[in-house]
Amino acid sequence: MKLNFPDLLLSHTVTIYVQKGIDAQGKPIDSELFSGKCHFERKEGTKRTKDGEYVKAASKVYVKGDIATDQDSIKGYLNIEGASLNYRIESITKFYNPDKTVHHCELEVI
Repeated sequence: MKLNFPDLLLSHTVTIYVQKGIDAQGKPIDSELFSGKCHFERKEGTKRTKDGEYVKAASKVYVKGDIATDQDSIKGYLNIEGASLNYRIESITKFYNPDKTVHHCELEVI
């Protein structure tokens, strides 16, 4: 059984990039992971990272389906069309259907 995702919430266009490695000059090599529609929510608050630091979690991005099939965490950034900022991805959480397929992903970004 699969739950329906409310497509009318997908109102922003997003491009998500992940870091694939480092080039000879020491700069990160970025690769496009996903490009499509998302639901973008501005949320203020703080979150404790794995390193024990407190960071400001500014927004959440919801994407339909699974965008990182083989990964439980991703390191990268995203750009929302029309925004002049790149948001750093802090964490990814996957939510599942009753049949164990991924319903949607929630990205916390700064």
